[in-house]
Amino acid sequence: MGLDACVFCDCLEKGRNLKPLPNDVVIKVGADGYASVERNGEEVWEDLECEHQFRFLIRHRLGNIALVGFLRWELNREASSYPFLLKRVVYSGSHTGDWIGLDQLPELQAELQRLATFKCAGNAPKSFDWSRLLPNVFPFDLWRQNYSTAAESDRFMQTFRSQMLELIEVAKRAGKPISF
Repeated sequence: MGLDACVFCDCLEKGRNLKPLPNDVVIKVGADGYASVERNGEEVWEDLECEHQFRFLIRHRLGNIALVGFLRWELNREASSYPFLLKRVVYSGSHTGDWIGLDQLPELQAELQRLATFKCAGNAPKSFDWSRLLPNVFPFDLWRQNYSTAAESDRFMQTFRSQMLELIEVAKRAGKPISF
């Protein structure tokens, strides 16, 4: 489980699906930006293909539950600077069915701009050198499954930031919300 974010395509609304839609259907766009086609009050699924797989203009895996929790933990160190991210994006590592509307993107973008200079602390024990305890005993470092250095954490955070900025850019261009 984890947290994915996407922006849905606008192919159905703009008539860019691969096959023409029948005249007796209605296109409805949900608050999350997902377009559906209905005939007589029933959702129609056939012949709705467009060039976008699963009708995503863009989709990012923001992280698994543990990584999103870790990003939240890092951001909570400066919670007053990142209230939107904490309340609307990383509040859970597996939320789904919600979205960030176009009118909220400027607030999100401002926090992401501040995130460019954010320095993570990491959670790796600083006073313990695991490699000396277990040299060549295991083919991997046991501690690395649960801990991250500050530098690694910064890379995670900046990847998250880049993904969110890309989602914002595509959402603005398409006039669609970012959906989770």
